[in-house]
Amino acid sequence: MNWHKVTTIRDIPQGTRKHVTLAGHEYMLLHTKEGIWCIDHRCPHADGAVGDGMILGQNITCPLHKWRFDLCDGSHAHAGTKLLGVYQVKVEGEDVLIEA
Repeated sequence: MNWHKVTTIRDIPQGTRKHVTLAGHEYMLLHTKEGIWCIDHRCPHADGAVGDGMILGQNITCPLHKWRFDLCDGSHAHAGTKLLGVYQVKVEGEDVLIEA
């Protein structure tokens, strides 16, 4: 995996999210009080726009089917379904990079 610049810190202030596409794959950056998270924008269960879901603490809820995913590791409570993709984020100066 390689690090890729996807935005700048000023383009994603705390409390906002930013949809980015890299090599045809959709990601969602979420800037919460806990930090900046990067997840797959599409739900692994039903292809819903999980990146648009409600954030509560370190969880995000898919608006399509209400499954809750952990932002740290992509886990959920439903056996037999893939985890939500979660990606490392780092900030270098003003640049926000993801490892993908």
